Amino acid sequence: MDSDSEEYLAEAGRKAKQKFLREEIIELNYDPKLFTHFCESKKGADIDLYTTEELEECVKEFKIRFRSNDTYEQYQEKVRKDKELEKRLYEIPIRKVNKAVEEYKKQEESKNYIETRTVSLASLESQGEIFSVQAEMATPTDLLNCKNLKLTVSEPKVVQGGLFGSNYVIYNIVTSPLGWDVRRRYKQFKWLREVLSHEFPGYYIPPLPDKKAHGNTEDMTILKRQRFLQRYMNSLISNPIFRSSPSFELFLKENSDKEFKSSKDCNKKTKRAALNQFISLTGDLYCDSRDHATKFNAISQYLNNGETIKKKLKRQSEEIMEDLLKLSKTIASYAETIRQAADLQDLPDFNDGHKELYKSLNDALLDWSDWEIENSNFISDYFNMFFKFGYMELGALKELIKERENHYGNFKRAEGKESEKRRKAKEWYGFYNYQCLTETERVILACRNGTCEHFSDMANYQIKSAIKFRGIWENLNTKVVEISDRFSFFR
Repeated sequence: MDSDSEEYLAEAGRKAKQKFLREEIIELNYDPKLFTHFCESKKGADIDLYTTEELEECVKEFKIRFRSNDTYEQYQEKVRKDKELEKRLYEIPIRKVNKAVEEYKKQEESKNYIETRTVSLASLESQGEIFSVQAEMATPTDLLNCKNLKLTVSEPKVVQGGLFGSNYVIYNIVTSPLGWDVRRRYKQFKWLREVLSHEFPGYYIPPLPDKKAHGNTEDMTILKRQRFLQRYMNSLISNPIFRSSPSFELFLKENSDKEFKSSKDCNKKTKRAALNQFISLTGDLYCDSRDHATKFNAISQYLNNGETIKKKLKRQSEEIMEDLLKLSKTIASYAETIRQAADLQDLPDFNDGHKELYKSLNDALLDWSDWEIENSNFISDYFNMFFKFGYMELGALKELIKERENHYGNFKRAEGKESEKRRKAKEWYGFYNYQCLTETERVILACRNGTCEHFSDMANYQIKSAIKFRGIWENLNTKVVEISDRFSFFR
């Protein structure tokens, strides 16, 4: 076939597709601009990119998603409002700390508490059960001295990586009431975690999003990671010892990328080799050389089983999300059939009002379809991400217990050795033994308190969602009554 014939056939095919679009879009009162935008989200707005079959399928999907007389401007306004709502849903405020946790924080920052705790430990020290080791006193920082501290991770932004680099995301971090405002990349959050783990051995450090999400710049992934990072930062500031870290303060305060990189590079992640190099709010480390095998067996069982159950809950929540999205699509398809039934009512010239009834039901079904999408997002927000952080949180605690077990082994092996080696092994084991007990208790109770508030937020969200769902059907009923009165159906 020569080139002229090919061009003729291509032009004929193009005209046939254009005729099809005029009949299915323009003549049926669909917005061409809105349809063009819809096509751009598929293969593009060039008609030559589509076969006739693909174009027919595209039009079918468009009509399921949009109604006649919907405009591009209305759609853009809806997108804007949805983004505002989504931002409010995912931009999590700092959790209100319950009375018990607030008391813990006040005690940690209080000289009276330090003195009281020292006195209460004195009796155990006198019995040789618990002893102290001198350590470095924590540095007073603005973070440590600040009251009503609040961190907000928000406004994620995708930055183009250029010709030779990958795109990446930066997150805005605002520290109130100190007025600090910085932007940080994921790898800088990771750097902070590594630095804190070296500065403060024996302390629980919350998990970060797993690596497989790193580098993904899809909108939903970014929002999920933002939520995860918010919980990470909330957990860090809940512990006063981390707020004494100059590295943490640098991370939150230095808004010059150049200065931050320079200071960060100077801060080498060097592990502390001796207990007297460790940092303490009181200047002392407490050590417990007793064998708490029964307690740790129970804690390990709790962590192992809890991790397994929370992983299962995360997987099951993903199944629910998929089912809800499938239900939404099925309802939208059903609404399209109702729309066809509405168009059919024009045929008899005596059938006034019948089309409006079907059209009202079509509107309600489309709203229902959107509501199920919101339900899927709700499951993602309140179940999927919650339990994902939960099992990673328990995993981080297990690492701390593993460290304690390693030092316990060293302690037992040193029993027959010279006194100095036994003393050092006893101190290291005693420190991790004491820290594991206090940290697991602190974290598990904080998790309990956070779960309580999370479930309360979840219930309040569903109350509002149920009201919204009820409103769909109340609105339909109002329309039906109005149509009935207007056409005197029951007179």
